[in-house]
Amino acid sequence: MNLGSWIATLLALAFVPSGLSALLAKSVVNWEEIFRPARIGSAHVKAQYVDAAGVAHTIELWRQGTLQLRRDTDSALALYLRKDESGQTIFHAFDWRRRIHFGGNQAHLYEAGVFSDYMGLATFMTSASKFSMTAVVEGRVEHMSFGDCRWYSLQPRGRMDAQHVCWSPRWAIPFAIRRAADGVTVFSILSLSDNVPPEAFTIPTTGFLIGDEVGEEED
Repeated sequence: MNLGSWIATLLALAFVPSGLSALLAKSVVNWEEIFRPARIGSAHVKAQYVDAAGVAHTIELWRQGTLQLRRDTDSALALYLRKDESGQTIFHAFDWRRRIHFGGNQAHLYEAGVFSDYMGLATFMTSASKFSMTAVVEGRVEHMSFGDCRWYSLQPRGRMDAQHVCWSPRWAIPFAIRRAADGVTVFSILSLSDNVPPEAFTIPTTGFLIGDEVGEEED
């Protein structure tokens, strides 16, 4: 079992074809100022995204500010993150179907080639530096069922695909992500609440194989 590829599957969000839309104004803003707020609140989010192969997946996120989170994908894979007393990020990853558990800290994730940080996972928006964004272009506000969000065009360098993100500063998550080329929605919110029960963060302690015990045949 390869930790890097396994968690990459757990964290995947599709980036999509390039182009710009008329809904966007030409106002360039700073990524960190928009998508890395100093404070984020608690949230329970259910969302759907479509991967590069066109397959739909469901993500469920429980978030207690910047202290801890849990993120499930397709009710099959789960990732728990929390900050210890020193500020170190501790993670536990579970495969519910195969009953496998990995655990470690941020350094272990880096060693496995996984560079998503806590804020990226908590907000569905990874670091700008990972995708070498050349510009974040601000657009109009849209009124959606969960509240208002503002459209931004993300324009990466090189061969990476551009996309449009409707960002909610109130919730610190995107309400929608669309392909820039054809406007097709590839990420959307299904439900949203600030009711986050403490038991959502309870980590299973029995009934799982440790990842290193699974064996090379799982690679």
